[in-house]
Amino acid sequence: MRFLVLLFTLFSYSFGVAQKTVFPDTFLFPIKPGKRNYLSGNFGELRSNHFHGGLDIKTDGKTGLPVYSAADGYVSKIVMSTSGYGNMLHVTHPNGYVTVYAHLERFNYAVSKFIKEQQYKKQSFEIEERPNAYRFPVTSGQIIGYSGNTGSSGGPHLHFEIRDTANNLYNPLYFGGFKEVFDDVPPIFSKLAIRPMNQNSRIEGEFTRFESPTSGKKGKYKISRPVLVKGLVGIEVVTNDRQTGTGNLNGISCLELYLDGKEIFHYNMDRFPFEESNNINVHQDYETLKRRGNHFQRCYKADGNRLPNYSNRLNGKFSINDTLVHKVKIVAYDAYFNASVLEMEIRGGEPLKIKNANWIKPSLYFEQEENFLKLVIKEKDLFESVGVYSVEGRKVEAKKDYSSTNHAVFIWDLRNGIPDSFNIGTSVLKFPYRGKIQPDQIQKHTNTVLDVHFPKRSIFDTLYLKMSSEFILAKDSSSVTFDVHDHFLPLSSYVYLSFNTKGFLKETDKFAAYNTSAGWRYLGGTWKGNIIDFKTKYLGRFTIRKDVTAPKIKLARKNRKTVMLTIRDNLSGVKSFDCFINGQWVLFYYEHKKNLIWTNNELSNIPLTGELLVKVVDNCGNETTLKSRLK
Repeated sequence: MRFLVLLFTLFSYSFGVAQKTVFPDTFLFPIKPGKRNYLSGNFGELRSNHFHGGLDIKTDGKTGLPVYSAADGYVSKIVMSTSGYGNMLHVTHPNGYVTVYAHLERFNYAVSKFIKEQQYKKQSFEIEERPNAYRFPVTSGQIIGYSGNTGSSGGPHLHFEIRDTANNLYNPLYFGGFKEVFDDVPPIFSKLAIRPMNQNSRIEGEFTRFESPTSGKKGKYKISRPVLVKGLVGIEVVTNDRQTGTGNLNGISCLELYLDGKEIFHYNMDRFPFEESNNINVHQDYETLKRRGNHFQRCYKADGNRLPNYSNRLNGKFSINDTLVHKVKIVAYDAYFNASVLEMEIRGGEPLKIKNANWIKPSLYFEQEENFLKLVIKEKDLFESVGVYSVEGRKVEAKKDYSSTNHAVFIWDLRNGIPDSFNIGTSVLKFPYRGKIQPDQIQKHTNTVLDVHFPKRSIFDTLYLKMSSEFILAKDSSSVTFDVHDHFLPLSSYVYLSFNTKGFLKETDKFAAYNTSAGWRYLGGTWKGNIIDFKTKYLGRFTIRKDVTAPKIKLARKNRKTVMLTIRDNLSGVKSFDCFINGQWVLFYYEHKKNLIWTNNELSNIPLTGELLVKVVDNCGNETTLKSRLK
């Protein structure tokens, strides 16, 4: 009963006045316990496609530091991988928590011996094992491994997590407050943005996102001048934390928004469910991140956001419908309750004269802002003209919503129908939209050659799907490229595509799908005749391309103690490798960041002499073999 009460307490989120959550003080710091430590990453930090689930503990820029079990328990999961967490251990504890230790260089002797036996048994470097509770019991402070730089790590460190058995992640700094990490530095505010939320919203007289840098330091920041606002809006901020003694930009733990002294938004990142980590893509402004690299956190809960870290009664959006001055205050806290305040004034109303834009775009163009189309025209003779939308077989006339001296703006609510085109004077603007996809439904878009299948909850919010009918075929028929929407839309889970290559490609052997919106991301695919089926977590540009180039192997070092080779593939990537000495399979380690595979006397079960045979296969089935004599 005591354990059940504990879990109930842990999942009772506190909102309103910021509070520091304190969990049981039961864990030992896993690196250099009792000594000063520093973090390169903290819990809840904003990453490219997920919230950071633990602490990244610095290891003096080197590998091989002892890693200690944080409490009594048993090793419940062992993973060796070339990506993600790399070499990782899970330790399950009697109090219902699980600690995770990732990017390890190696495990302790007993675990290493066991996992090596399993790798030889399965003839695979990559492996995952789940021992029973009696196989590897550990005590608090026992060495369970050594720090490393494996997997997707960007440098030597230990990634440390605390979870429960339901895979909810918790901020380790709240478990009694580890004394090994010290922080008296408040968070930083660097930018603020205001976004329109309905058709009548105006910011500085425009229906557009407004952005401003902040000024200030040491916990006190401001926006230099009042911002004119009318209608429903939402605020976004770029805010980070720094810890004492490090230059790393880390994440905040709590964010609050006040309007005229009343709290209207509260976000608390003390824990989150592992399966909801990708909700970061609606917690922050995903499109701005992809276009400019700025992590703007929303001070409002976006539609489709399933993260439970917000106050249900405070959604953060607010309306200004007067001409008064309103006080806005945003407060950011770190895990040590250091706070920074950003203050600004919002003045209701619109400017008497809208500032003219510097035009670099066509005379008639459109932008999408949430559920709205914003059409901009700069032909002055047409400012007072009536435009005509063609919407699902009907004509809808519209007058401008507002104008300045050099442009007029028409706004269309996509929830009232998806227009095919807009006519004004002799100008015609055609739209690429092909349908509306709902997040809570299974839906599919189909044309003559391409099916796009959206499973339920594969998107966060309503998607107005943009599709191009253009297919770009290489002259030698070695590839075909097409677009599905754009890569500025976040996906919640996989979307499935089926493309009929008949009439485009002469064959299908060694062809695979790639996302080519930003570089080449291998997606693979399954062929059924001329049709390739594949899945993606990113929309945008796709290419079906042939890969006939085999991987490259180069012997880097060979002696009686160590054998090391580099393996590379130019397109689809390395799928597998196998190494044999005198016909016997030998365990080689793989470090994908350096394209290295290697073995030594400890890893191999036989002497490193005789005939070496290495086979490397890429994802399209191209194979390279290297033979060498080891002396």
